[in-house]
Amino acid sequence: MCDELTEKDSKQLLLGDGQINRRDFSKMSAAAILTTMLPRLTFAANVIESVVDVTTPDGISDCYFVHPAHGKHPGVILWQILKG
Repeated sequence: MCDELTEKDSKQLLLGDGQINRRDFSKMSAAAILTTMLPRLTFAANVIESVVDVTTPDGISDCYFVHPAHGKHPGVILWQILKG
């Protein structure tokens, strides 16, 4: 669905010779200004973060683990892979 809308918008922009009119520019500017006025933490969720050790065939890797504080949602584990 999103790809269809993006493709439709791209075709419309190309048909207009790649230019936008003043009214569209004003709408986009107003939306950007309102977005910057929102508090940064409006949509943020409380998360728990910790450092964990993951055992790999090459040894133990220090990793960064983040997961939501409430509810069932996926967590994220980040670790750096060193090649050399």
